[in-house]
Amino acid sequence: MTMPLDPPPLTSLWVLELAGLAPAPFAALALADYGATVLRIDPPTTSSPPAPDVLTRHKASLPINLKSRSGHALFLSLVQHVDILIDPFRPLVLERLGLAPTVLLKLNPRLIIARIVGFRRDGPLAERAGHDINYVAASGILSLLGRSGQPPYAPSNLLADFGGGGMVALVGILLALISRGVTGKGQVVEANMEDGVGYLGTMARLGKMGVSGRADAAAGSGDGDGGSTAVKKSPRKGRMMPKAATNATIADLPGRAADKAQRRKESIWSNPRGQNLLDGGCPYYDCYETKDSRFMAVGALEPKFFAQLIHGLDLPDRILITREDRVTWPHLRALFARTFKSKTRKQWEAIFEGKDACCTPVLSLEEMRKSGYEQRPMVTLRGSPGLAIVGGGGNEGTGTDVERSTVEAGQGDGVEGDGWTGKILQAGEGGEEVLKLWMGWTRDVDVKVVDGGWEMVEARSRL
Repeated sequence: MTMPLDPPPLTSLWVLELAGLAPAPFAALALADYGATVLRIDPPTTSSPPAPDVLTRHKASLPINLKSRSGHALFLSLVQHVDILIDPFRPLVLERLGLAPTVLLKLNPRLIIARIVGFRRDGPLAERAGHDINYVAASGILSLLGRSGQPPYAPSNLLADFGGGGMVALVGILLALISRGVTGKGQVVEANMEDGVGYLGTMARLGKMGVSGRADAAAGSGDGDGGSTAVKKSPRKGRMMPKAATNATIADLPGRAADKAQRRKESIWSNPRGQNLLDGGCPYYDCYETKDSRFMAVGALEPKFFAQLIHGLDLPDRILITREDRVTWPHLRALFARTFKSKTRKQWEAIFEGKDACCTPVLSLEEMRKSGYEQRPMVTLRGSPGLAIVGGGGNEGTGTDVERSTVEAGQGDGVEGDGWTGKILQAGEGGEEVLKLWMGWTRDVDVKVVDGGWEMVEARSRL
């Protein structure tokens, strides 16, 4: 089936992105992927090397010295005509440059100014330096992440920089665009990664704190130390088992579960760190090493999927009865570990092919690339898809009929590297063309390059 395509939905938007790292470039990348024209404002080429940023597809660059009078004038001239400005700087940097939001909104009342910082602007850490791990820590969410009995574990810089920072800022920008469509007015969008991560962690926080608003004292503080199940060595082959199950085996645990233990149906996040359903505490929601030192991911939470998992692993059905009894979890985890270690990942893939067992291989990026896996825009818009990442996409906003696969892959010609490798955007790359497109300006007539930075020609800067 074919269908006509409209241009990507943000095609008419003009965006200035002040050069930064991680969250701001990521928000701008998403806008560019859906058609916005994004011009990154870099420092003059004589003062610093190109930003080590690879989130550059579909963008152009223009170096401007914001501290010079003519460079400042050029920036203000651009601000009067654009839709969005993305500010990656710490609090008050723009103000010290004479570019406070009040000044910019007076020049362009329709402007949306997205500002991204780490800590809350009105919090005790507002002016402190930090990185992703610090913002996740300040949000309270870091205390929930990691294995039991070990320090909290930060998941790279995915949570704050990209989730609570860039993605939250993108949502704010889109909300402000909707508001502008009603009121005709722009506004300041203030995103901070502390609150952004806290919002992403809403379910975990509510699960941890409970409906009463305070954690169950028996669950401990969530630091991974209190409330842990004591263990000692089993007399059988030195295995580690809970004290309560020392004299039990997998064979007789069903009777124990039925006669002596009440199965606890606890909240997903109510226990200390690393002892919950989704944080590595549950043996059927975890990763296991295979014979060839690769890994399989298991997420068989529901009974019907767990049954398929047990059958695929060729384990006895009696395990189905005891799986919710946490006393059995250490033993079950050890059993799963031994079983997965007995075959290669490829063998397990073949066993679980076609089975709804929620058991999948942990793929490396390199093997995905070699297999031909296609990088695509993050969400499919059937009537107006975003721009293609992989080469060989469809016609961009021409209204012509295209195959359904183009709707999934995006419009246009794709980018160098097909989304697997990035490209450093050189300072000034494509910027002159954008000035011509937006403003009709030409070099040495309206604008010029001085000491590696673009400026207004003197006669124009006085206008």
